[in-house]
Amino acid sequence: MTLGAVLAMGFISTSIAIFSYLSPKTLAKEHIVYFSFPLLAFLFYVSLPQDEKKLLSNNKHLLQISLLPLFFSFIFSLFNENLTLAEMINTDTGKLNLIWLLVCIPLGEELLFRGWTYRLSQKIWKDSLMTFTNALPVSIWFSSICFSLWHLQNINLQSPSFVLFQMAYTFLVGIWLGYLRWKSSSIKYPILMHFCINGISILL
Repeated sequence: MTLGAVLAMGFISTSIAIFSYLSPKTLAKEHIVYFSFPLLAFLFYVSLPQDEKKLLSNNKHLLQISLLPLFFSFIFSLFNENLTLAEMINTDTGKLNLIWLLVCIPLGEELLFRGWTYRLSQKIWKDSLMTFTNALPVSIWFSSICFSLWHLQNINLQSPSFVLFQMAYTFLVGIWLGYLRWKSSSIKYPILMHFCINGISILL
């Protein structure tokens, strides 16, 4: 839990500071803000080698278990007051926000949580399972808790009740994304599904 809280309080601000220092002065500050997070997350991800075996021989099961979470995202998006896609693409700031939501967040958060955090916990608790109903690797639970706590950083932007809801929601989403990661031994499925969730929230 401490790791998730530390990441929430300092990861994005640290990545911005590092890349602001290293980047050419001609690079716009907003571009540094939007791309430093996934780049630093990628560096974390590649810092730990992967030694996993694929557990599924086909992708049909992964797609089947993704239908219900995507449906819930669709229902939630109907009640969520966001800018429409048309409103976002008509301004420069909106376009950058679109890139942030559809590219930077799915890449950065998945590389950080279903990538680096997942692998780190695998090395600490190798082959350990934890269960409430079904036995799942500790790495799924650990990365999901960290992913949930990561959203504490929104406490200054949203109401406390919404942040609590978001933490509960992202914990459950994290278990689903972690399961995809575990069964496929690949980061690409969580990234794709994270992109889908964010895309649904924007397009509706």
